[in-house]
Amino acid sequence: MALYLIAIGGSGARCVESLVHLASAGLMSDDKIKILFVDPDQSNGNYIRTCQQIDAYNKCRKLVWKAGEPCQWMRTEIINLGISTVGAGNNSLANFFNYNAMSDNDPVATDLFDVLYTKEEQQINLSEGFRGRPAIGSAFMSQLNFQALRDSRYAGNYADYLQPWAKLLEEIDNAIDNSKIKILLCGSVFGGTGASGLPVIARLLDDFYKGKAKGSVGGDALTQRNNLTLGSLLILPYFGFAAGGAANIPQDGVYARAPEFALNTVAAMQYYKSQMQNICDVFYCIGDQNRVEVQFSAGGESQENKAHIVELYAALAVRDFLYLDKPDNGQKIVFAERRIKDEIGWVDLPSEPLSINYAPINEDFDQQDEPVVRHALRAAVRFAFAWYNTIIPEIEEYSLGNLSKPEISVLSVWLSPFFNMPKIPNRGDLSSVTNPSVETSDAAVITKWCENFAGWLDNLHKSEAEEIKLFFMERVTSPTEMHFGSLVQDDPRSKPEQDRDTVDSIKLKLDATEADGIDPDQIEARGYVGLAKYMYIICGL
Repeated sequence: MALYLIAIGGSGARCVESLVHLASAGLMSDDKIKILFVDPDQSNGNYIRTCQQIDAYNKCRKLVWKAGEPCQWMRTEIINLGISTVGAGNNSLANFFNYNAMSDNDPVATDLFDVLYTKEEQQINLSEGFRGRPAIGSAFMSQLNFQALRDSRYAGNYADYLQPWAKLLEEIDNAIDNSKIKILLCGSVFGGTGASGLPVIARLLDDFYKGKAKGSVGGDALTQRNNLTLGSLLILPYFGFAAGGAANIPQDGVYARAPEFALNTVAAMQYYKSQMQNICDVFYCIGDQNRVEVQFSAGGESQENKAHIVELYAALAVRDFLYLDKPDNGQKIVFAERRIKDEIGWVDLPSEPLSINYAPINEDFDQQDEPVVRHALRAAVRFAFAWYNTIIPEIEEYSLGNLSKPEISVLSVWLSPFFNMPKIPNRGDLSSVTNPSVETSDAAVITKWCENFAGWLDNLHKSEAEEIKLFFMERVTSPTEMHFGSLVQDDPRSKPEQDRDTVDSIKLKLDATEADGIDPDQIEARGYVGLAKYMYIICGL
């Protein structure tokens, strides 16, 4: 079974970014996650950054999965189905509805159009999105005709914005009569693209799989809708705009206004209550009353906001949806909450569903009762910390011939199981170890993932509106000592136990001569990939 995630607008894209990082820590399932983005603004900075994160994830995952049996690290395959830029190719609302012809032939429709949309709204260039105007976006979203794609057997000469939909719907059509399918839509309720796209697309999908779409033909509609779990992840307001962004405000006056977010949300939630009750099986509602200020942008590359804790919650909601059984009696509505108004810690993160078959945790794991989310993120941070701050710098110095003979002897203890090291180490004898900083090396791919993961986590902690108490990020990104024990906030272990938890203790586990060291027969791959995979596993112990 695959999960189809439809990420709508900039907020939807940012939630996918957090999803990618949770997946890298093994927090999703073994099922594929296939993502379709919906945004007329293809140059949106949030979308571009998320796609870069997916690419980096897949490059690293490809290496890890070549190295023998899979582990929790990057266990989930993530597939980018592309972006539907619905509305972008029409330039303006007036062009889309052919306003000039309408005014000549249908004065009543023209008057109605003028009542619904101001002259400025009719003429804005839509290449940078719907400018915080759901009414504009809805006009375009409602033109999606899924039944026409099915009738043409998904093989027509479609416009670019329809190509990803044809790919997604054809896959589902080929499976839904005989297997369970999950579709989750994710977007904001207070902006433009998400607020317009999420309810319209949800209704279109519900009608399509109930056999209620116009001209509907296909399989058994009752079976199809019964086999489909349709969910909506509603992102409530969690940011506003910083002062000083007036220079970026469009001259036409059509743009998203932060003071209107609350009113937009109230109207949207009333609509979901009255009109969407029988459409979706599950709703997740996530926002933050402590709103962080971001730089205003009407769209384009400058619309690139830092990762936020709300997006981590959204990714955890995707995780919950993955393991969720379809509700038998009515809908399931899920809200997120915190214990303390101005801070978020480990106790505030949602607990894992009891049904999750999580990747095995070693029986010698020192905190058996630790929640799975915390354990997985802790393991990923420990690995990224060790790899980026000690392992790679030391190997690079060795590859450049900068280490003395005693230093090489120390390094070879934990490096020799994975590389052909000389029996008698000599300065300048580089054996089979290539420079890990070379962009084409496997090490560089893994290092890039470490940088992305640590950067994402660091941004989560940089909220000016509240205190995020998960990790001590300054110790992760700018360490003064190589101790794992000082990285996690609210660590329940004693101070001596934390002090003994060092990177050197990990290196000892890579020493085949140690009693609890590595068994060379257990190494499934050599080189940088084998070293990284084995290190990741023992970093979770």
